[in-house]
Amino acid sequence: MSRIIQIQNDFTSGEMDPKLRARTDLKQYGGGLSEAKNVSIQPQGGATRRDGTLFLHQLDSGAANAVRMVHFEFSVSDSYMLVFTPGKMYVFKNRALVTDINGSGDDYLTVASLTSAILPEMNWVQSADTLIITHEDLPPTKIVRGGTDATWTASEIAFDFVPLYAFDIDTHEPTFTITPSA
Repeated sequence: MSRIIQIQNDFTSGEMDPKLRARTDLKQYGGGLSEAKNVSIQPQGGATRRDGTLFLHQLDSGAANAVRMVHFEFSVSDSYMLVFTPGKMYVFKNRALVTDINGSGDDYLTVASLTSAILPEMNWVQSADTLIITHEDLPPTKIVRGGTDATWTASEIAFDFVPLYAFDIDTHEPTFTITPSA
């Protein structure tokens, strides 16, 4: 008996759930994979091997549980990877650690408000030379890139006018009556 070999050249549906293997009626079935391990699916349909990793720097032992990496693009030609650990921020540019931050001799910027509990839940937004970090348990922190790769400042944002509304909190029980209908 002859064997039919079907060529698959479209992988845009990605890895399919095992529960969908019998659903040949789906349009995505023809472009799906049963397992897509260590590959990147291209929008054009092909698949390539995923990129590897590269060892750049050994972080402090206290950073083992909490590390957060943030891509910081100052301009088209100046792009950084900011690595946050509890209390510290490391700056990497072109696969190298930027040293002597602010002329202090340290390889990191001190950001004391960032703890290991806050790092996994922190949010950020970046525009031009400024990165703002927010978390529900701390005031917003502003990190600004200075004139050189090694000039960075971190400060809490102080608000001039904070909107307040005095809610009338009624501490006694309200009086009302519920009458069931017959």
